[in-house]
Amino acid sequence: MYDKLETIGQSVVQHGKYNDRIYLLDLNPKDIPKIFGTFNSLLKENKYAKIIAKVPEKYKHVFYEKGFFEEANVPNFYNGNEKMLFLAKYHKHERKIDKEKHKAEKVLKAANKKQVVKYIKFDNNFSYKVLDESYTEQMIKIYKKVFTTYPFPIFNGDYILETMNDNIIYFGVFKKNELIAISSCEINYQKSYVEMTDFAVLEKYRGRKIPLYLLKQMEDYMKKKGIKKAYTMARALSYGMNIAFKKMDEQLWSYLKNYQEKTGESIMNATHQEVATDLNSSREVISRLLKQLEEQSYVSLGRNKIEILK
Repeated sequence: MYDKLETIGQSVVQHGKYNDRIYLLDLNPKDIPKIFGTFNSLLKENKYAKIIAKVPEKYKHVFYEKGFFEEANVPNFYNGNEKMLFLAKYHKHERKIDKEKHKAEKVLKAANKKQVVKYIKFDNNFSYKVLDESYTEQMIKIYKKVFTTYPFPIFNGDYILETMNDNIIYFGVFKKNELIAISSCEINYQKSYVEMTDFAVLEKYRGRKIPLYLLKQMEDYMKKKGIKKAYTMARALSYGMNIAFKKMDEQLWSYLKNYQEKTGESIMNATHQEVATDLNSSREVISRLLKQLEEQSYVSLGRNKIEILK
């Protein structure tokens, strides 16, 4: 069972009973306001519980007028400039109630406490590569072992081949010649963003930080292709994915606090490049985030020195 992906007008919409929702993946402004009529028709026919819409910030008020509200946002999303909003509208009250809020908070707390992994290296029995059509059957076997159901037809070889030839790049980790883990990058080339998704690791190889390793390879690959923004949507109750996708600003603050707790010192003598290397990031990103922390009075910056104030 999987949800249907449709082009409606010039916008892309996913909907179905698997997630019991309508998901506006890519809005074409030319479809405003007709897209709301489409939503109403789908709701009347299928009685979905929720609509979620990925929308450029400049169109938010049109959606607000229709009863939508912001659940999350990603800055500098479209071509590295405009903010993207995740807007939601609930049509079943019970869907709006977070029944597992305490579990989700526990997962996030665990992710924030997790030590930052500086570098992940496997022995010579493991290797990584971008997957092509010759691996389709192996990929399907892994997907079937990892996922009982999925919102897209990833158990179908034709679907995998079609997406490979369109906008999805698949990555794999091998032990010798056996494919043991998969991930994928779903790319919007026109708007220069990518969703990191579909992480699947065979059960006996879990706990080896393979998703983190794949994530680093995917990030490097996307940077070389000139993609400006990467994001993911992880289930709130997934420990592994929330740890793997912990935001860089959170990683940086955890890194500084861990240093303070381990050494008992509030002053770190280090360059921004040294911190960036430890966090598998770039000097420019770390410098920008440190400046934000300084503006919020969390740190004070000096030459090759970071003072932790809180």
